[in-house]
Amino acid sequence: MAIRVAINHKTAYRYDRAISLSPHVFRLRPAPHARTPIEAYSLKIFPEKHFINWQQDPFGNFQARVVFPEKTNELRIEVELIARMVVINPFDFFVEEWAEKYPFSYGAQLTSELTPYLEVKEDGPLLNQWLERVDRSKKNINDFLVSLNQMVNRDIGYNIRLEPGVQTCEVTLATAFGSCRDSAWLLVQILRKLGLAARFVSGYLIQLTADIPSLDGPSGPEKDFTDLHAWTEVYIPGAGWVGLDPTSGLFAGHVVIDSTGASACVQVNFTPLGAFRFFGVPVGELCGRMVPLEDMSDAGLGELRRRLEDTADWNQRLKLAEAFIAARLRRAPAEHPATAAAFRTLCAGYGEVPVATVAARVGWSRKQLAQRFRDEVGLPPKAVAPYEGTVPQLSSRRSPRPSISNRAVAGRSASSRDKPSAPVQSVPPSRTHASTFAAASRRRLAPGM
Repeated sequence: MAIRVAINHKTAYRYDRAISLSPHVFRLRPAPHARTPIEAYSLKIFPEKHFINWQQDPFGNFQARVVFPEKTNELRIEVELIARMVVINPFDFFVEEWAEKYPFSYGAQLTSELTPYLEVKEDGPLLNQWLERVDRSKKNINDFLVSLNQMVNRDIGYNIRLEPGVQTCEVTLATAFGSCRDSAWLLVQILRKLGLAARFVSGYLIQLTADIPSLDGPSGPEKDFTDLHAWTEVYIPGAGWVGLDPTSGLFAGHVVIDSTGASACVQVNFTPLGAFRFFGVPVGELCGRMVPLEDMSDAGLGELRRRLEDTADWNQRLKLAEAFIAARLRRAPAEHPATAAAFRTLCAGYGEVPVATVAARVGWSRKQLAQRFRDEVGLPPKAVAPYEGTVPQLSSRRSPRPSISNRAVAGRSASSRDKPSAPVQSVPPSRTHASTFAAASRRRLAPGM
């Protein structure tokens, strides 16, 4: 059943005497490209005696031009809308083959069309110094954007800033603090400096109370909460404009529902080898994607999700998930012994053991070890080092006891941001471990750009 959210946004200006108002332009209507259905919208303006003309600016935003013929001592604007919260997968987009790896070039025609969004407005020393830390080696565009977005999220703390305007990138980087609009503008300039078209977006942030209190984490706001918000969009050929929210470190859509730490879900953490045994595919095939359980090859996963949804008691949900995972791992073929041994060695050495040494210990060449890891792990050998401590359990032939919790993975979770992941209906990669059965709902409604 879809959730419908009603927003009532009032702004009022009162003056100590009657004044003449110049023509005003209001950009308070959802953008036409918003993916979330808007079932009702109204704009009320006082004084009632006014003339209004709806227009679209060169960027496609709706705007209302309003003329006030008489003096008034009050200006009041009221927006009401009803949005239907549909499930939106922020990674569900097509990317042109030539743009799948960063860096890429837009091409002459597309570059011409994107010129306003490629214009670099700032070029300060702190910004250039920050950019030196960005890994610009060839990589999947999704992975690159996730990493970049989370770098800004890690480096810039959030604060509420009531002063008008947007900070310069130099101020934001020097203080390491900024409001959502400051972080969004910083990310816009970073993306443009890296050759990617980007634009600043504003809208509403909606935080809803949890239906069920979290058992082992914050339960989110005590009351439903709405506020104005800003984020960034980057243009990816084939995908179009893709939302990035540096305030949260997440990918974004046009409507944000943030049930911080309290979405109804069961989260299961796997090591890469554990994910390979459970899903039957290397973790690399799941990284950077949000894959509904029903789309996996095994119909049993979809059936498990339905059973979890139909079960109201959390203890029963955890028992169902645990029994399913244990039975599945009992049937799963064991990974190659040499792969498991190399995996353990790399983890125990925290990435300090040379790959050539690890390969020699298991009787393979370095090239053979790298190929095995690509086939069975989906990650290069050095990338598995953060998974220390869980390897002996998941690499044995016995069925491990999975780590299960009912916490959500939305918002600023306390989980590691640096570990590779294979999220299934979860938050973007590198945010958590391989997370399954999680439903994070975080979307955003943009009245304009």
